[in-house]
Amino acid sequence: TGLSSATSATPTCTPVQTTTYTVTSVLGDCTYSQQVTVTVQSCNPATDGQAGVISTDADFICSGNSVTATAVGAVLNVVDGVPDVLAYALHNSPNGDITIPGFTIYDANTTGIFSNDGAYLTNTTLYISSIVADDDGTGFPDLADPCISVSPGYPVVFLTPVQIVVNEACDWLVGDYHVTIAIFGGYPAFDAGSSYSVAGDFFGSLAQGENVEIIFPEGSTTSYAFFVSDAAGCSDQAINEEFVCYKTPVELLNYTGKVLP
Repeated sequence: TGLSSATSATPTCTPVQTTTYTVTSVLGDCTYSQQVTVTVQSCNPATDGQAGVISTDADFICSGNSVTATAVGAVLNVVDGVPDVLAYALHNSPNGDITIPGFTIYDANTTGIFSNDGAYLTNTTLYISSIVADDDGTGFPDLADPCISVSPGYPVVFLTPVQIVVNEACDWLVGDYHVTIAIFGGYPAFDAGSSYSVAGDFFGSLAQGENVEIIFPEGSTTSYAFFVSDAAGCSDQAINEEFVCYKTPVELLNYTGKVLP
């Protein structure tokens, strides 16, 4: 069944079910036979597992936070005594096709939780897919299962940490304290059209890398605080609880002059 020729030296076979083929060679009184079984597995959506689609609790993940993915509509079955298992993969393909050239899995687990601890690419769109396939014996889906089911990739972005860069200087001539801040990282580092919200000793919005100078007159305060957040909820703060800046007193020690005509 499914054999192109019964007598050809190089037959091809296209079986529709698992079939055992026997090849026999006869030369004089010598006969040699060998068998090969071609296993055909027919994938049936009604009985094979389905990966469903992914939903997450976050699209943009701040540094130190995690994203939790859930496979909605996933179906796990048992076929021929082999159970399906579900896992999650973080990768670089929007359609979740694990067979395409360049497909890269950055991490995979059975919990669907991926933490922004600096291990993944940042400010880059990555994708999470659910995978359902036969158990490979370790509790993880067998990626070589011909009936593997992989969901389309759900886009997520792991953001770099929000960081407030502070430069301070005292004007000893007048006693004013100058503080310049600039902010980097977070969502605006991914989307240049977004900005940071700043509160504390400065209220307003700043773009990534934009500087603002705040001047504290002599005697007005000895501390400052800045609180920053972005559209993704990423944040940072800069607090100095005690700085010293005052006008340096000058005492005239002597004076000389010359009369000119």
